[in-house]
Amino acid sequence: KFENVRSIIVAGGAIMSPKLLLASGIGPDNVLKDAKIDVKVQNEWVGKNLQDHPAVGLLVKLNPEIAAKYPSAYSTINGWGSYIDAINKSLSGISVSKEDIGILGSPGISAGAFLISPFAQNNIPDIQLTVFPTFGEPHLVKRYYKGTNSSIISNIVIEGNEMLITVALLTPDARYEITLNNTDPINSPPVFNIPKGRHNYLSDRDAERLAWGIQQVRGILKTPPLSELTNDIIEPSNDVNNVDLTNWVRYNSYCN
Repeated sequence: KFENVRSIIVAGGAIMSPKLLLASGIGPDNVLKDAKIDVKVQNEWVGKNLQDHPAVGLLVKLNPEIAAKYPSAYSTINGWGSYIDAINKSLSGISVSKEDIGILGSPGISAGAFLISPFAQNNIPDIQLTVFPTFGEPHLVKRYYKGTNSSIISNIVIEGNEMLITVALLTPDARYEITLNNTDPINSPPVFNIPKGRHNYLSDRDAERLAWGIQQVRGILKTPPLSELTNDIIEPSNDVNNVDLTNWVRYNSYCN
């Protein structure tokens, strides 16, 4: 129990913070009364305005030459021994070269961009692009290679012949709500009032903006020097036209 405290910062995240407030009697009175919790502070906004950060992943095939020149970070574990040896030498005052340290001494490679779509408001960027030099997002690997033998998937990731470009929506229209489990509001996880089925998560404008972002990536990949380093986009394939792209987004977006 705290006394003479002017304010308390609740840092339970976007999901558990509203649950903690609701369980403490702070929130919409109808939600609290349904859960048989005494209303301490009436506040209609607790649990409201939950925003997803939807994104889609584009799987891009690399040209064999670039894949061979820059091996996947997942295949460099064999260099761990030489990396440790180089660090120990350096700590002992022995000069080591960049080649001695190897790729494990690198902070990694990533690139990104912020775009203003035609649907944006107030000329503020609403699309974020992130480029990953390898395809290592587990949830996307499972999705795009569904039904594939796990050992084959491991080789796909380790070989590093593909890269991932994500298109994320920064300012989604869709809003959701978190409330309490009335059966056991204190000990049970909160209840999410969100649509069933991923294809219902996005507003029409959300889906159109992500589809527009994919179109921009397609254009960028056709421009040198990336056009010289990459082959076709594997997923979504170029066969998915602009009309079908919005529908593809609805079924393939994920929480980011």
